[in-house]
Amino acid sequence: MGDVDGPLQFMVDGNIADALIADPEAEQAVVRACEVGHLVLFTTHVQLDEMGRAPVDKRDRLLGLPWTKMPTSDFVLDVSKLGEARLGDGVTVEAIRGQPGKRTNDALIGATADLEGVVLVTNDVDLTKRARRNHIRVIDSAEFIARVRAM
Repeated sequence: MGDVDGPLQFMVDGNIADALIADPEAEQAVVRACEVGHLVLFTTHVQLDEMGRAPVDKRDRLLGLPWTKMPTSDFVLDVSKLGEARLGDGVTVEAIRGQPGKRTNDALIGATADLEGVVLVTNDVDLTKRARRNHIRVIDSAEFIARVRAM
């Protein structure tokens, strides 16, 4: 989760971005923590694509958060974008996904957090269970916001 003296680093699921903009104080605390280098919010094209489909007023706030974009851990046909995904082995994606073709976006987000060694932040109970079964560190929005406010 970053060096002892470095910023806290998180891979944020789209539902956490929704929670942030629903709480203006938390949103501002996150923005400030990122601006001063105490926090890094990682995202991939998967979350950004999901945010881009939100209604305009919400979309602008979501996309306006201080994201650090990275490629996904793996390339999955019909989901991944060329130049925005790595050619991984797919093992973690498949383990998180469970049934082939199901929950691919969540699996890519979780597998990318795992590859990067950062904490996954999600309120999705099923994704949390699948990620933890694969030894991926996961917290929910309440814990994430509490950590940010404590900075």
